[in-house]
Amino acid sequence: MIAAVLAMLLQAGAADSYTPADRTDIPAAFRGHWALDAKYCSEPGPASVHIGARQINFYERHGFLDLAQLNWASDPPGFYGTFRWTELLHFSSGVVRLEIDAGKLFITEAADPDAPTNKVGWLKCTQ
Repeated sequence: MIAAVLAMLLQAGAADSYTPADRTDIPAAFRGHWALDAKYCSEPGPASVHIGARQINFYERHGFLDLAQLNWASDPPGFYGTFRWTELLHFSSGVVRLEIDAGKLFITEAADPDAPTNKVGWLKCTQ
C-alpha cells in the first residue's frame, strides 16, 4: 500500500500539483460501491454511488475525470478531481473532493479546496 501511494506521488509530481487524468486514477481507497445506509448496498439507486478508476457514477449523474490532485498531507487525506458530468441530457463540469474519515467517504463538490466538507458520510458496501 505504501509503495502504491509513493508511486502515485512520484507519478503525479508534488502532492499538491494537478496532473492530467490519463496519468492519475482515483486512488483505490476511494473506489467501490458506497451507500448512505447499508440497506442501499444491494442495488443502484439515489442513495448509492459507484467510484471507479476515472469515474463517479451516481444514480442519474455520471462524472468522468479530467484533472486530478492528490493531497495526502491534508487531514483527512484527500483526492481532488475536475470532472465532466452528464445528467440525462445536461452537461457540466466541476471540482469534487473525496475524503475518507472514520471509515466513511465524504464527497464535496466545490471549486475551493478549503470549502467545508460535506457532512453526509457514505458507507463502503462489501458486495
